[in-house]
Amino acid sequence: MCLHKLLDFIKHLEDLSDRMFIPRIDREDGLVIYTIVSTIASQYERFVAVDAGAGVGYSTLWIVAPLEETCVRGTVFAVEWNRDRFEVLKKNLSELDARCVDVEVVNQNAVDFIEILRDSSINFVFVDIDKDMYRTFLVKALNKVVNGGVIAFHNAYIVNNFYKDVIGARKYMVSVIPTSAGILLIKLF
Repeated sequence: MCLHKLLDFIKHLEDLSDRMFIPRIDREDGLVIYTIVSTIASQYERFVAVDAGAGVGYSTLWIVAPLEETCVRGTVFAVEWNRDRFEVLKKNLSELDARCVDVEVVNQNAVDFIEILRDSSINFVFVDIDKDMYRTFLVKALNKVVNGGVIAFHNAYIVNNFYKDVIGARKYMVSVIPTSAGILLIKLF
C-alpha cells in the first residue's frame, strides 16, 4: 500500500469512527504501532499479529501498513466483539489492497479468541478492549507470544501495573510510550 493511499485510508477511518461515535486511538498511537511493527517484523520469517478491539479497523490499518510496505508475509487478526462495528470493520478491511498479509476479521470477544487461537507464534498484539479485561487477556496471551514478541496495551495511564503478578517466571521488559493515552509495551523473552 503506497503512502498516499495509506494516508487517505487513515483519514477515511478517522472520519468514519468520529461520525459513528466509535472511540479510536489517536494518530500518534497509530504511529507508535506502525513503528513497533516495522521494527520487529523483519526479525521473523512469518509475522502474526492480533488487534484485540479493532473497532472499524483504524488500529488494524496501522499494523497492516508496515507489513505491506516491507512485504513481510503473515496474518493479522482483527478482533471485534460488537456486531455492528464488526460489519463495518469487515467492509473496511475488505477494501485494503493487502498483497503480503492475510487479514482475518473475527467477530468474537478478544479474551475468548486469544484462548482458542491455535497459533502459538504471535509476534505482536495490540489490546484496546475493556480495561478490566486486560489482566485476563494477558494471562491467555502469554503462552501464544513468541520470544521477542510484543504485547501493547492502550490507555497505559489507566491500567498501570496489572501485569506484574501475571507474567510469572517468563522474562520481560516493560515500557510506557508517553502518548496522550499511553501505550504499555511488554516485550517477552
